[in-house]
Amino acid sequence: MKKKLALLLALVLLAGPLQQAESGNFLTVQAKETGTEVVTGELASNTQVAGPYRLQQRAYYSGGYTGAYGDQLSGTALTVYRKMKEAYVDSRAAVSDHPSLTIQLSSALTGSSRNITYEIQSAMQSAYDAFAYDYPEVYWLDAPTYSYERTYSGGSVSVSKLTLNPSVLYSGAGAQVSTFDSRVNEAVNAIRSSYRTGTKAEIARAIHDYLCGLVTYNEGVGAHSAAGVFLRNAHVVCEGYAKAYKVLCRKFGLDCALVVGLARSGGYMESHMWNYVKLENGKWYLVDATWDDQEPLVYTYFLSGSSSVGFRGYTVSEEREIATNFSGSPVSKDFSVPVLSAAAYGEEAGHAHVGRTSATATDCILCGQQITQSAQITPGATEPAVPNPTIKLNVSSLLLKKGQSTKAVEVSGLAAGDSVAGWESSNTRIVKVSKKGKITAQNKTGTAKVTVTLASGLKKSITVKVQSGAVKTTAIKDVPAKLMIKVKKTSTLKPVLKPLTSKEKITYSSSNKNVATVSSKGKITAKKKGSAVIMVKAGKISVRCKVTVK
Repeated sequence: MKKKLALLLALVLLAGPLQQAESGNFLTVQAKETGTEVVTGELASNTQVAGPYRLQQRAYYSGGYTGAYGDQLSGTALTVYRKMKEAYVDSRAAVSDHPSLTIQLSSALTGSSRNITYEIQSAMQSAYDAFAYDYPEVYWLDAPTYSYERTYSGGSVSVSKLTLNPSVLYSGAGAQVSTFDSRVNEAVNAIRSSYRTGTKAEIARAIHDYLCGLVTYNEGVGAHSAAGVFLRNAHVVCEGYAKAYKVLCRKFGLDCALVVGLARSGGYMESHMWNYVKLENGKWYLVDATWDDQEPLVYTYFLSGSSSVGFRGYTVSEEREIATNFSGSPVSKDFSVPVLSAAAYGEEAGHAHVGRTSATATDCILCGQQITQSAQITPGATEPAVPNPTIKLNVSSLLLKKGQSTKAVEVSGLAAGDSVAGWESSNTRIVKVSKKGKITAQNKTGTAKVTVTLASGLKKSITVKVQSGAVKTTAIKDVPAKLMIKVKKTSTLKPVLKPLTSKEKITYSSSNKNVATVSSKGKITAKKKGSAVIMVKAGKISVRCKVTVK
Protein backbone atom coordinates (compact mmCIF):
# COMPACT_ATOMS: atom_id res chain seq x y z
CA MET A 1 0.00 0.00 0.00
CA LYS A 2 2.84 2.46 0.87
CA LYS A 3 4.50 1.81 -2.52
CA LYS A 4 1.21 2.51 -4.34
CA LEU A 5 0.76 5.82 -2.47
CA ALA A 6 4.33 6.88 -3.23
CA LEU A 7 3.83 6.08 -6.92
CA LEU A 8 0.57 8.02 -7.02
CA LEU A 9 2.20 11.07 -5.40
CA ALA A 10 5.05 10.94 -7.91
CA LEU A 11 2.59 10.87 -10.81
CA VAL A 12 0.77 13.93 -9.40
CA LEU A 13 4.01 15.88 -9.04
CA LEU A 14 5.06 14.99 -12.60
CA ALA A 15 1.70 16.08 -13.96
CA GLY A 16 2.66 19.77 -13.87
CA PRO A 17 2.18 22.94 -11.78
CA LEU A 18 -0.40 23.23 -9.04
CA GLN A 19 -3.56 25.33 -9.29
CA GLN A 20 -4.11 27.49 -6.18
CA ALA A 21 -7.50 29.03 -5.52
CA GLU A 22 -7.35 31.74 -2.84
CA SER A 23 -10.03 32.19 -0.24
CA GLY A 24 -8.92 34.83 2.24
CA ASN A 25 -5.57 33.64 3.59
CA PHE A 26 -6.19 29.99 2.71
CA LEU A 27 -5.14 28.14 -0.43
CA THR A 28 -6.81 25.15 -2.02
CA VAL A 29 -4.32 23.16 -4.12
CA GLN A 30 -5.45 21.35 -7.23
CA ALA A 31 -3.45 19.76 -10.05
CA LYS A 32 -3.22 21.73 -13.32
CA GLU A 33 -0.91 21.31 -16.31
CA THR A 34 -1.42 24.14 -18.82
CA GLY A 35 -3.80 26.99 -19.59
CA THR A 36 -4.93 30.11 -17.78
CA GLU A 37 -7.18 30.96 -14.86
CA VAL A 38 -8.39 34.07 -13.03
CA VAL A 39 -7.48 34.29 -9.36
CA THR A 40 -9.10 36.66 -6.85
CA GLY A 41 -8.04 37.73 -3.38
CA GLU A 42 -9.06 40.07 -0.56
CA LEU A 43 -6.97 42.59 1.33
CA ALA A 44 -7.19 43.34 5.04
CA SER A 45 -8.79 46.68 5.91
CA ASN A 46 -6.83 49.52 7.47
CA THR A 47 -9.70 52.01 7.55
CA GLN A 48 -9.95 51.48 11.31
CA VAL A 49 -7.08 51.20 13.75
CA ALA A 50 -6.72 47.49 14.39
CA GLY A 51 -4.76 45.82 17.15
CA PRO A 52 -1.17 46.73 16.25
CA TYR A 53 0.87 43.87 14.84
CA ARG A 54 4.53 43.01 15.63
CA LEU A 55 4.92 45.84 18.12
CA GLN A 56 8.17 44.32 19.36
CA GLN A 57 9.77 45.39 16.06
CA ARG A 58 9.00 49.08 16.40
CA ALA A 59 12.49 50.11 17.61
CA TYR A 60 14.20 48.24 14.77
CA TYR A 61 12.03 49.89 12.14
CA SER A 62 12.23 53.42 13.54
CA GLY A 63 14.28 55.79 11.42
CA GLY A 64 13.86 54.55 7.86
CA TYR A 65 11.14 57.05 6.97
CA THR A 66 12.23 59.47 4.22
CA GLY A 67 9.03 61.35 3.42
CA ALA A 68 6.39 58.74 2.58
CA TYR A 69 5.63 55.14 3.46
CA GLY A 70 5.48 54.43 -0.28
CA ASP A 71 9.21 55.25 -0.51
CA GLN A 72 9.86 52.02 1.38
CA LEU A 73 8.24 49.85 -1.31
CA SER A 74 9.95 48.15 -4.25
CA GLY A 75 9.12 45.89 -7.18
CA THR A 76 5.46 45.03 -7.78
CA ALA A 77 4.31 46.79 -4.60
CA LEU A 78 5.86 50.07 -5.75
CA THR A 79 4.28 49.70 -9.20
CA VAL A 80 0.83 49.21 -7.64
CA TYR A 81 1.34 52.16 -5.27
CA ARG A 82 2.36 54.50 -8.10
CA LYS A 83 -0.62 53.45 -10.23
CA MET A 84 -2.97 54.15 -7.31
CA LYS A 85 -1.43 57.60 -6.82
CA GLU A 86 -1.75 58.37 -10.52
CA ALA A 87 -5.39 57.26 -10.64
CA TYR A 88 -6.75 58.51 -7.30
CA VAL A 89 -4.52 61.43 -6.25
CA ASP A 90 -3.11 63.06 -9.37
CA SER A 91 -6.38 63.04 -11.33
CA ARG A 92 -8.76 63.56 -8.36
CA ALA A 93 -11.64 62.34 -10.49
CA ALA A 94 -14.91 61.11 -9.04
CA VAL A 95 -15.17 57.33 -8.89
CA SER A 96 -17.98 54.81 -8.96
CA ASP A 97 -18.94 52.62 -6.01
CA HIS A 98 -16.72 49.85 -7.36
CA PRO A 99 -13.91 51.42 -9.38
CA SER A 100 -11.35 49.09 -10.91
CA LEU A 101 -7.74 49.85 -11.72
CA THR A 102 -5.72 47.83 -14.24
CA ILE A 103 -2.01 47.61 -13.46
CA GLN A 104 0.23 46.44 -16.28
CA LEU A 105 3.54 45.11 -14.96
CA SER A 106 6.72 46.21 -16.74
CA SER A 107 7.92 42.61 -16.70
CA ALA A 108 5.86 39.50 -16.04
CA LEU A 109 6.14 37.68 -12.71
CA THR A 110 7.29 34.10 -13.21
CA GLY A 111 7.95 31.19 -10.89
CA SER A 112 6.13 28.56 -8.94
CA SER A 113 2.43 28.94 -8.33
CA ARG A 114 2.90 29.20 -4.57
CA ASN A 115 5.67 31.82 -4.76
CA ILE A 116 3.77 33.97 -7.28
CA THR A 117 0.66 33.84 -5.11
CA TYR A 118 2.52 35.02 -2.01
CA GLU A 119 4.43 37.73 -3.91
CA ILE A 120 1.20 39.22 -5.27
CA GLN A 121 -0.61 39.01 -1.94
CA SER A 122 2.26 40.78 -0.18
CA ALA A 123 2.67 43.42 -2.90
CA MET A 124 -1.03 44.31 -3.02
CA GLN A 125 -1.45 44.51 0.76
CA SER A 126 1.77 46.51 1.29
CA ALA A 127 0.90 48.95 -1.51
CA TYR A 128 -2.60 49.47 -0.16
CA ASP A 129 -1.36 50.01 3.41
CA ALA A 130 1.30 52.54 2.37
CA PHE A 131 -1.04 54.39 0.03
CA ALA A 132 -3.86 54.70 2.57
CA TYR A 133 -1.50 56.16 5.17
CA ASP A 134 0.27 58.49 2.72
CA TYR A 135 -2.90 59.81 1.04
CA PRO A 136 -5.84 60.09 3.45
CA GLU A 137 -7.36 62.60 1.00
CA VAL A 138 -8.46 59.46 -0.90
CA TYR A 139 -11.01 59.26 1.90
CA TRP A 140 -13.44 56.98 0.03
CA LEU A 141 -11.02 54.06 -0.27
CA ASP A 142 -11.98 50.91 1.62
CA ALA A 143 -10.41 47.43 1.66
CA PRO A 144 -9.99 46.33 -1.99
CA THR A 145 -10.21 43.00 -3.65
CA TYR A 146 -7.88 42.14 -6.50
CA SER A 147 -7.67 39.71 -9.37
CA TYR A 148 -5.18 38.54 -11.98
CA GLU A 149 -4.87 35.99 -14.73
CA ARG A 150 -2.09 33.46 -14.38
CA THR A 151 -0.79 31.36 -17.21
CA TYR A 152 0.62 27.86 -16.77
CA SER A 153 3.30 26.75 -19.19
CA GLY A 154 6.29 24.44 -19.00
CA GLY A 155 5.92 23.80 -15.29
CA SER A 156 5.86 27.47 -14.22
CA VAL A 157 3.37 30.29 -13.78
CA SER A 158 3.46 33.83 -15.22
CA VAL A 159 1.40 36.94 -14.41
CA SER A 160 1.65 40.15 -16.42
CA LYS A 161 -1.35 42.20 -15.29
CA LEU A 162 -3.16 42.91 -11.99
CA THR A 163 -6.58 44.43 -11.35
CA LEU A 164 -7.37 46.33 -8.16
CA ASN A 165 -11.04 46.57 -7.18
CA PRO A 166 -11.49 48.99 -4.24
CA SER A 167 -14.80 49.37 -2.51
CA VAL A 168 -15.93 52.73 -1.12
CA LEU A 169 -16.23 53.74 2.51
CA TYR A 170 -19.96 54.39 2.22
CA SER A 171 -22.39 54.50 -0.68
CA GLY A 172 -21.84 57.56 -2.86
CA ALA A 173 -18.58 58.60 -1.16
CA GLY A 174 -16.62 58.31 -4.39
CA ALA A 175 -18.83 60.89 -6.09
CA GLN A 176 -18.03 63.57 -3.48
CA VAL A 177 -14.38 64.15 -4.40
CA SER A 178 -14.89 67.70 -5.68
CA THR A 179 -16.96 68.60 -2.60
CA PHE A 180 -14.26 67.16 -0.34
CA ASP A 181 -11.54 69.18 -2.08
CA SER A 182 -13.66 72.34 -1.91
CA ARG A 183 -14.19 71.92 1.84
CA VAL A 184 -10.48 71.34 2.35
CA ASN A 185 -9.70 74.56 0.47
CA GLU A 186 -12.20 76.45 2.63
CA ALA A 187 -10.38 75.16 5.69
CA VAL A 188 -7.03 76.21 4.22
CA ASN A 189 -8.29 79.77 3.69
CA ALA A 190 -9.60 79.96 7.25
CA ILE A 191 -6.33 78.64 8.66
CA ARG A 192 -4.21 80.95 6.53
CA SER A 193 -6.02 83.98 7.92
CA SER A 194 -5.30 82.93 11.50
CA TYR A 195 -1.50 83.11 11.58
CA ARG A 196 1.00 85.90 10.97
CA THR A 197 4.64 84.93 10.49
CA GLY A 198 4.10 81.69 8.56
CA THR A 199 6.75 79.58 10.29
CA LYS A 200 6.14 75.86 10.11
CA ALA A 201 5.53 75.74 13.87
CA GLU A 202 2.93 78.51 13.62
CA ILE A 203 1.17 76.83 10.71
CA ALA A 204 1.22 73.51 12.56
CA ARG A 205 -0.46 75.22 15.49
CA ALA A 206 -3.05 76.95 13.32
CA ILE A 207 -4.08 73.60 11.79
CA HIS A 208 -4.15 72.02 15.26
CA ASP A 209 -6.38 74.79 16.63
CA TYR A 210 -8.68 74.77 13.61
CA LEU A 211 -9.40 71.04 13.90
CA CYS A 212 -9.86 71.18 17.66
CA GLY A 213 -12.33 74.01 17.18
CA LEU A 214 -14.26 72.20 14.47
CA VAL A 215 -14.27 68.54 15.48
CA THR A 216 -16.25 66.63 18.10
CA TYR A 217 -14.92 63.27 19.24
CA ASN A 218 -17.62 60.75 18.45
CA GLU A 219 -18.30 57.63 16.40
CA GLY A 220 -20.32 57.83 13.20
CA VAL A 221 -20.20 57.31 9.45
CA GLY A 222 -16.74 58.31 8.23
CA ALA A 223 -15.47 58.80 11.80
CA HIS A 224 -12.29 56.86 10.97
CA SER A 225 -11.45 58.98 7.92
CA ALA A 226 -10.96 62.55 6.75
CA ALA A 227 -14.44 62.32 5.23
CA GLY A 228 -15.89 62.60 8.71
CA VAL A 229 -14.31 66.06 9.05
CA PHE A 230 -14.82 67.55 5.60
CA LEU A 231 -17.95 65.79 4.32
CA ARG A 232 -19.95 64.59 7.30
CA ASN A 233 -20.77 66.28 10.62
CA ALA A 234 -17.17 66.56 11.91
CA HIS A 235 -17.84 63.84 14.46
CA VAL A 236 -14.75 61.65 14.27
CA VAL A 237 -12.39 59.57 16.38
CA CYS A 238 -8.58 59.76 16.55
CA GLU A 239 -8.14 58.59 12.95
CA GLY A 240 -10.38 61.37 11.68
CA TYR A 241 -8.36 64.01 13.55
CA ALA A 242 -4.99 62.59 12.42
CA LYS A 243 -5.94 62.02 8.77
CA ALA A 244 -7.52 65.47 8.43
CA TYR A 245 -4.40 66.97 10.01
CA LYS A 246 -2.20 65.25 7.43
CA VAL A 247 -4.45 66.38 4.55
CA LEU A 248 -4.17 70.01 5.71
CA CYS A 249 -0.42 69.79 6.35
CA ARG A 250 0.12 68.72 2.73
CA LYS A 251 -1.77 71.82 1.58
CA PHE A 252 0.71 74.01 3.47
CA GLY A 253 3.78 72.07 2.40
CA LEU A 254 4.44 70.58 5.85
CA ASP A 255 5.98 67.11 6.09
CA CYS A 256 3.55 65.06 8.16
CA ALA A 257 3.25 61.34 8.87
CA LEU A 258 0.40 59.26 10.25
CA VAL A 259 1.54 57.09 13.16
CA VAL A 260 -0.49 54.23 14.63
CA GLY A 261 -0.08 52.04 17.68
CA LEU A 262 -1.07 51.75 21.31
CA ALA A 263 -1.41 54.65 23.75
CA ARG A 264 -1.84 54.49 27.49
CA SER A 265 -5.32 55.69 28.40
CA GLY A 266 -5.88 55.43 32.13
CA GLY A 267 -4.57 52.09 33.31
CA TYR A 268 -4.61 50.30 29.97
CA MET A 269 -3.30 50.57 26.41
CA GLU A 270 -5.72 51.22 23.56
CA SER A 271 -5.39 51.57 19.78
CA HIS A 272 -4.69 55.14 18.72
CA MET A 273 -3.49 57.27 15.80
CA TRP A 274 -1.60 60.57 15.83
CA ASN A 275 0.84 62.65 13.72
CA TYR A 276 4.52 63.45 13.44
CA VAL A 277 5.43 66.85 11.88
CA LYS A 278 8.83 67.94 10.53
CA LEU A 279 9.91 71.56 11.13
CA GLU A 280 12.61 73.84 9.69
CA ASN A 281 15.31 72.36 11.94
CA GLY A 282 14.84 68.95 10.28
CA LYS A 283 13.45 67.31 13.42
CA TRP A 284 10.16 65.48 13.84
CA TYR A 285 7.67 66.35 16.61
CA LEU A 286 4.48 64.71 17.83
CA VAL A 287 1.09 66.37 17.34
CA ASP A 288 -1.97 64.71 18.87
CA ALA A 289 -4.95 66.97 18.23
CA THR A 290 -7.33 64.29 19.55
CA TRP A 291 -5.92 64.37 23.06
CA ASP A 292 -5.34 68.14 23.04
CA ASP A 293 -9.00 68.75 22.18
CA GLN A 294 -10.06 69.61 25.71
CA GLU A 295 -12.14 72.47 27.00
CA PRO A 296 -10.30 74.74 27.25
CA LEU A 297 -7.87 73.70 24.53
CA VAL A 298 -4.48 72.42 25.73
CA TYR A 299 -1.09 72.02 24.02
CA THR A 300 0.24 69.03 25.97
CA TYR A 301 0.73 67.03 22.78
CA PHE A 302 1.56 69.84 20.39
CA LEU A 303 5.11 69.63 18.96
CA SER A 304 6.16 67.41 21.86
CA GLY A 305 9.16 65.08 21.95
CA SER A 306 9.77 61.57 23.19
CA SER A 307 10.77 62.85 26.65
CA SER A 308 7.77 65.20 26.96
CA VAL A 309 5.44 64.34 29.84
CA GLY A 310 1.82 63.57 29.00
CA PHE A 311 -1.46 63.70 30.90
CA ARG A 312 -0.77 60.78 33.24
CA GLY A 313 2.83 61.46 34.19
CA TYR A 314 4.35 59.19 31.54
CA THR A 315 6.73 60.42 28.89
CA VAL A 316 5.55 60.16 25.29
CA SER A 317 7.90 57.22 24.69
CA GLU A 318 6.53 55.44 27.76
CA GLU A 319 2.85 55.98 27.00
CA ARG A 320 2.97 55.01 23.29
CA GLU A 321 3.97 51.89 21.39
CA ILE A 322 4.27 52.25 17.63
CA ALA A 323 2.90 49.64 15.22
CA THR A 324 4.85 48.93 12.05
CA ASN A 325 2.10 46.97 10.33
CA PHE A 326 -0.94 49.08 9.47
CA SER A 327 -3.51 46.39 8.65
CA GLY A 328 -2.37 43.53 10.86
CA SER A 329 -2.00 41.34 7.79
CA PRO A 330 0.85 38.79 8.01
CA VAL A 331 1.69 39.40 4.34
CA SER A 332 2.08 43.18 4.60
CA LYS A 333 5.36 45.01 4.96
CA ASP A 334 6.54 46.40 8.29
CA PHE A 335 7.03 50.13 7.73
CA SER A 336 9.58 52.48 9.24
CA VAL A 337 8.43 55.63 11.04
CA PRO A 338 10.24 58.94 11.57
CA VAL A 339 12.57 59.31 14.55
CA LEU A 340 10.89 61.59 17.10
CA SER A 341 12.90 64.44 18.60
CA ALA A 342 13.84 63.80 22.23
CA ALA A 343 12.82 67.28 23.42
CA ALA A 344 9.68 69.25 22.68
CA TYR A 345 10.10 72.05 20.15
CA GLY A 346 9.41 74.70 22.78
CA GLU A 347 12.20 73.36 25.01
CA GLU A 348 14.92 73.71 22.39
CA ALA A 349 17.14 76.77 22.24
CA GLY A 350 16.66 78.95 19.20
CA HIS A 351 13.22 77.68 18.29
CA ALA A 352 10.88 79.97 16.36
CA HIS A 353 8.45 81.47 18.86
CA VAL A 354 4.77 80.80 18.19
CA GLY A 355 1.88 82.97 19.30
CA ARG A 356 2.87 86.56 18.54
CA THR A 357 -0.53 88.15 18.55
CA SER A 358 0.33 91.85 18.64
CA ALA A 359 2.70 94.23 16.98
CA THR A 360 5.07 94.37 19.94
CA ALA A 361 4.92 91.41 22.33
CA THR A 362 3.10 88.46 23.78
CA ASP A 363 3.91 85.10 25.36
CA CYS A 364 5.18 82.24 23.18
CA ILE A 365 2.83 79.27 23.58
CA LEU A 366 5.77 76.89 23.22
CA CYS A 367 8.11 78.18 25.93
CA GLY A 368 6.19 80.89 27.79
CA GLN A 369 8.91 83.47 27.10
CA GLN A 370 7.76 87.05 26.56
CA ILE A 371 9.12 88.32 23.24
CA THR A 372 9.64 91.99 22.43
CA GLN A 373 11.24 92.48 19.01
CA SER A 374 10.51 95.40 16.72
CA ALA A 375 11.55 93.15 13.84
CA GLN A 376 8.36 91.18 14.40
CA ILE A 377 6.09 94.18 13.88
CA THR A 378 3.83 93.54 10.92
CA PRO A 379 4.42 96.09 8.14
CA GLY A 380 1.95 98.95 8.54
CA ALA A 381 1.09 98.07 12.13
CA THR A 382 1.18 100.72 14.86
CA GLU A 383 2.34 100.38 18.44
CA PRO A 384 -0.59 99.50 20.73
CA ALA A 385 -1.57 101.84 23.52
CA VAL A 386 -1.11 98.99 25.99
CA PRO A 387 2.60 97.95 26.05
CA ASN A 388 2.04 94.23 26.47
CA PRO A 389 -1.58 93.34 25.63
CA THR A 390 -2.79 89.85 26.51
CA ILE A 391 -6.09 88.01 26.29
CA LYS A 392 -7.46 84.63 27.27
CA LEU A 393 -10.71 82.98 26.19
CA ASN A 394 -12.20 80.05 28.06
CA VAL A 395 -13.01 78.17 24.82
CA SER A 396 -11.46 77.78 21.38
CA SER A 397 -14.68 76.60 19.74
CA LEU A 398 -18.44 76.41 20.25
CA LEU A 399 -21.16 74.14 18.92
CA LEU A 400 -24.69 75.52 18.62
CA LYS A 401 -28.08 74.37 17.40
CA LYS A 402 -29.81 76.58 14.84
CA GLY A 403 -31.42 79.47 16.76
CA GLN A 404 -29.49 78.79 19.99
CA SER A 405 -27.82 81.65 21.88
CA THR A 406 -25.01 81.61 24.43
CA LYS A 407 -22.85 83.88 26.57
CA ALA A 408 -20.42 81.05 27.27
CA VAL A 409 -17.37 82.87 25.90
CA GLU A 410 -15.48 84.49 28.77
CA VAL A 411 -12.68 87.02 28.26
CA SER A 412 -9.91 87.24 30.86
CA GLY A 413 -6.21 87.94 31.30
CA LEU A 414 -6.32 91.52 30.01
CA ALA A 415 -3.38 93.81 30.70
CA ALA A 416 -3.90 96.87 32.90
CA GLY A 417 -5.69 99.62 30.99
CA ASP A 418 -6.98 97.31 28.24
CA SER A 419 -10.61 96.42 27.55
CA VAL A 420 -12.89 94.70 25.05
CA ALA A 421 -13.58 97.04 22.14
CA GLY A 422 -15.92 94.82 20.13
CA TRP A 423 -17.05 91.46 18.81
CA GLU A 424 -17.35 90.43 15.17
CA SER A 425 -18.62 87.43 13.19
CA SER A 426 -16.95 86.37 9.95
CA ASN A 427 -20.31 85.20 8.56
CA THR A 428 -23.48 86.76 9.94
CA ARG A 429 -25.63 84.35 7.90
CA ILE A 430 -24.33 81.61 10.20
CA VAL A 431 -23.69 83.42 13.49
CA LYS A 432 -24.39 86.86 14.87
CA VAL A 433 -22.73 88.35 17.96
CA SER A 434 -23.83 91.30 20.10
CA LYS A 435 -21.66 94.09 21.45
CA LYS A 436 -21.59 92.27 24.78
CA GLY A 437 -20.53 88.93 23.34
CA LYS A 438 -23.87 87.13 23.12
CA ILE A 439 -23.52 84.66 20.24
CA THR A 440 -26.65 83.62 18.36
CA ALA A 441 -26.82 80.88 15.75
CA GLN A 442 -28.90 81.73 12.69
CA ASN A 443 -31.23 79.38 10.82
CA LYS A 444 -28.43 78.03 8.64
CA THR A 445 -25.83 75.35 9.32
CA GLY A 446 -22.12 76.00 8.84
CA THR A 447 -19.11 77.50 10.60
CA ALA A 448 -17.97 81.03 11.31
CA LYS A 449 -15.21 82.79 13.24
CA VAL A 450 -16.15 85.04 16.14
CA THR A 451 -13.39 87.54 16.93
CA VAL A 452 -12.90 89.57 20.10
CA THR A 453 -10.98 92.83 19.57
CA LEU A 454 -9.37 94.72 22.45
CA ALA A 455 -8.83 98.47 22.72
CA SER A 456 -5.10 97.76 22.30
CA GLY A 457 -5.79 96.18 18.91
CA LEU A 458 -5.12 92.61 20.06
CA LYS A 459 -7.56 90.06 18.61
CA LYS A 460 -8.57 86.53 19.52
CA SER A 461 -10.93 84.25 17.57
CA ILE A 462 -12.93 81.11 18.17
CA THR A 463 -14.70 78.82 15.72
CA VAL A 464 -18.48 78.50 16.01
CA LYS A 465 -20.25 75.63 14.31
CA VAL A 466 -24.02 75.62 13.81
CA GLN A 467 -25.87 72.33 13.36
CA SER A 468 -29.49 71.28 12.90
CA GLY A 469 -29.79 68.99 15.90
CA ALA A 470 -29.47 69.70 19.59
CA VAL A 471 -25.99 69.86 21.05
CA LYS A 472 -25.26 66.55 22.72
CA THR A 473 -23.03 66.05 25.73
CA THR A 474 -19.71 64.43 24.84
CA ALA A 475 -18.04 64.56 28.27
CA ILE A 476 -18.66 65.56 31.88
CA LYS A 477 -15.73 67.32 33.54
CA ASP A 478 -14.78 68.48 37.05
CA VAL A 479 -16.43 65.58 38.90
CA PRO A 480 -13.93 64.05 41.36
CA ALA A 481 -13.47 60.30 41.16
CA LYS A 482 -13.35 60.11 44.97
CA LEU A 483 -14.73 62.31 47.72
CA MET A 484 -14.45 62.04 51.51
CA ILE A 485 -17.10 63.67 53.73
CA LYS A 486 -17.69 63.61 57.48
CA VAL A 487 -21.05 62.48 58.83
CA LYS A 488 -23.72 65.21 58.67
CA LYS A 489 -21.52 67.35 56.41
CA THR A 490 -22.30 68.31 52.80
CA SER A 491 -20.45 68.85 49.56
CA THR A 492 -21.78 70.06 46.23
CA LEU A 493 -20.70 68.68 42.87
CA LYS A 494 -20.19 71.22 40.10
CA PRO A 495 -19.98 69.24 36.86
CA VAL A 496 -19.13 71.01 33.61
CA LEU A 497 -20.57 69.64 30.39
CA LYS A 498 -18.55 69.43 27.21
CA PRO A 499 -19.37 71.20 25.01
CA LEU A 500 -20.41 74.12 27.19
CA THR A 501 -23.42 74.72 24.96
CA SER A 502 -25.01 71.36 25.74
CA LYS A 503 -28.50 71.89 27.11
CA GLU A 504 -29.00 68.32 28.30
CA LYS A 505 -30.23 68.09 31.89
CA ILE A 506 -27.80 66.88 34.55
CA THR A 507 -29.24 64.25 36.88
CA TYR A 508 -27.80 62.72 40.05
CA SER A 509 -28.38 59.45 41.88
CA SER A 510 -26.88 57.63 44.86
CA SER A 511 -26.16 53.89 45.05
CA ASN A 512 -26.69 53.93 48.84
CA LYS A 513 -28.99 56.60 50.22
CA ASN A 514 -28.46 55.34 53.78
CA VAL A 515 -24.83 56.49 53.51
CA ALA A 516 -25.14 59.56 51.27
CA THR A 517 -27.95 61.33 49.44
CA VAL A 518 -27.69 63.75 46.56
CA SER A 519 -30.11 66.51 45.54
CA SER A 520 -31.23 67.45 42.05
CA LYS A 521 -28.62 70.23 42.16
CA GLY A 522 -25.70 67.98 43.11
CA LYS A 523 -25.61 68.64 46.86
CA ILE A 524 -24.33 65.53 48.66
CA THR A 525 -25.32 64.97 52.31
CA ALA A 526 -23.40 62.41 54.38
CA LYS A 527 -25.75 60.26 56.50
CA LYS A 528 -23.62 57.61 58.17
CA LYS A 529 -20.25 55.87 57.91
CA GLY A 530 -19.75 53.84 54.75
CA SER A 531 -19.43 54.40 51.01
CA ALA A 532 -21.76 55.20 48.14
CA VAL A 533 -21.37 55.94 44.45
CA ILE A 534 -22.90 59.15 43.13
CA MET A 535 -23.84 58.88 39.45
CA VAL A 536 -23.79 62.10 37.41
CA LYS A 537 -25.52 61.80 34.04
CA ALA A 538 -26.27 64.08 31.08
CA GLY A 539 -27.77 62.57 27.94
CA LYS A 540 -25.93 59.34 27.25
CA ILE A 541 -22.80 60.35 29.18
CA SER A 542 -22.28 59.49 32.84
CA VAL A 543 -19.48 59.67 35.40
CA ARG A 544 -19.13 58.29 38.91
CA CYS A 545 -17.95 59.79 42.17
CA LYS A 546 -17.18 57.39 45.03
CA VAL A 547 -18.14 59.03 48.33
CA THR A 548 -16.62 57.76 51.57
CA VAL A 549 -18.30 58.94 54.75
CA LYS A 550 -16.15 59.04 57.89
